Amino acid sequence: PDVTHEHALFLSNMLFDPREIQDLLRETGLSRREVVARLTEAYCGALRGWVRAG
Repeated sequence: PDVTHEHALFLSNMLFDPREIQDLLRETGLSRREVVARLTEAYCGALRGWVRAG
C-alpha cells in the first residue's frame, strides 16, 4: 500500500480504539449514533489536515 494509505490506517487506529469508544459512550451520555457521527467527522478532518500538512 502507498504511504497515504498507511497514514490513514494509523489515524484510524488512533481514533477508533474500541476501549476509548466505550468510554465515550459511557461518560458523555452521547448516543451511539452521535458518537459515530462525531468520530467520522473527526477522522475525515484528520485526514484532510494530514494531507494539507504533508
